[in-house]
Amino acid sequence: SPQPTSSDNIYVYNDAELTVDVSTAECASIYIGYESGPYKGEGTLEFVKNSQLTVFSVNGVTVGSPSYEGELNMDKGGTLNTPSINVINANSEFKAGKGTLVFTGNNTLPDEFLVYNHIIINGGITELSANIAINGNITIAGTLDVSPLSREISINGNWINNGAFISRNGKVIFAGGKNQVIGGSNNTDFYSFEMNKKKGVFLSAGVNVYNQLELTEGILYTDSINYLTIKPLTVTLGGSDESYIDGLINIETD
Repeated sequence: SPQPTSSDNIYVYNDAELTVDVSTAECASIYIGYESGPYKGEGTLEFVKNSQLTVFSVNGVTVGSPSYEGELNMDKGGTLNTPSINVINANSEFKAGKGTLVFTGNNTLPDEFLVYNHIIINGGITELSANIAINGNITIAGTLDVSPLSREISINGNWINNGAFISRNGKVIFAGGKNQVIGGSNNTDFYSFEMNKKKGVFLSAGVNVYNQLELTEGILYTDSINYLTIKPLTVTLGGSDESYIDGLINIETD
């Protein structure tokens, strides 16, 4: 059958597995696991390395149905561009693996999916519905909002802010075993900021902390241009020979 186009809806059901193995795949929307009359059953969407699927409809990707589970498998890599991901069946599964999710519209991350690899927010507002862990990098070109419930983010890769981060009362933890960079064209405001890692975090953009700075493990490197600003009400916790700030700090007072 011909390759789907941007006006086609795709339905993966009856225990089928659909593999994305090209870099130009596209569709209007896709349903992984589905039920409508005789068309029903579980389904799996799998990506291979360097593959890419772009979803154009605001309906985005739907995983599972009331009676059937779906699986989004990015263990091998690949890129999924979509306005949103909606999970209908809570037993559905997302294998983040080496994959990259690119969000192109307003969406709320499903509270069933808690672990991601790379996330790129290319447009609209992405809101959290639960605490999440990011094993790779996050790039913000739209808006990332931790939600009115102030969800927590733990990140092992780089934080690149070219858009807006709405921190509310949320916490961001820089973790993992590799050096990380906080950069981008915009400074980032954190409400609560924690360093808990073996390696260092290097600033290539400014960072402002408004409530709590926690130095559990690891070194934060700043310079005369890209420095840390500690706002007046901020409480600093921790700090030791293994966890400190190397570089310029701007401490604001009332």
